[in-house]
Amino acid sequence: MAKKITYDKLKKELIDVFSNVVPTMFADAIGKDLQNEVKHFIEHGEYNTLNPSFVAVGIVDTREYLDSIKENNEGNKSVVYTTDPKGSKLEYGTTAEENKGLRSAKLIKWAQRKQLPNPPVTGKRIAERIRKEGTVEKPHWRPAVQSVKFGNKELVEEIKPKIIQELKRRFR
Repeated sequence: MAKKITYDKLKKELIDVFSNVVPTMFADAIGKDLQNEVKHFIEHGEYNTLNPSFVAVGIVDTREYLDSIKENNEGNKSVVYTTDPKGSKLEYGTTAEENKGLRSAKLIKWAQRKQLPNPPVTGKRIAERIRKEGTVEKPHWRPAVQSVKFGNKELVEEIKPKIIQELKRRFR
């Protein structure tokens, strides 16, 4: 037998679901979507380099930066962030001034990991150029934010079953 419910109780539950639960579901879905988009751009985006004739695909050397992209759902808002301090340097690039202390050894190791020809010479040359010119911006947060569609049909379809499940749970 179906549970009897008063109009006032129904109204109260529906208001709660659509003013608290649904926004939280949307925030969580959008946050996860944004986190995935940022990671996608980090791994697969095309980025300019100091060499205008060379375009790099992806900006991940080790998984360190990629693994630093986090999503935290706080009620009806979701925060996507990085725990890696080099995030803004990658996004916006750096000036020569910011790279004065850059050590060649770091770029030599990088050249070795990338299996570039003659890593000691290549790493030193890249380090010298970065100390002289800075680094080129590699925007991955900005395009990720622009690619997330806040009213997209997939998002609505994704949370619709969760809304139905929540309503059923409340009215059983």
